[in-house]
Amino acid sequence: MEGPGTFTILDPDQQDKAAQTAIEVQLANTAAGEALFKRVFNSDDGCDVLRRMALFCHENESCFVGGNQDLTVFREGERNVILWIRRWLDGEIKTTPDQGEE
Repeated sequence: MEGPGTFTILDPDQQDKAAQTAIEVQLANTAAGEALFKRVFNSDDGCDVLRRMALFCHENESCFVGGNQDLTVFREGERNVILWIRRWLDGEIKTTPDQGEE
């Protein structure tokens, strides 16, 4: 039974998804979110930063590190950052003033 003072324990995957969703909603809770990403990353300096991030975040390469699951997971997290930015720039994340990410 749930009520005041009760909580649900989430498994690690649920925790990660909930945390990511919360972050995306905080960053994307206005229609200006997409315009902000495009303004920053479509500038000359922004394009240079994005190219460097693509290399650093393993955008176009495997993140798998044989025998080291922790490093593989860490690299996947890095890669998720650049892919998330690309989603903004490609218009895959849509927002409305009061609804956040759709």
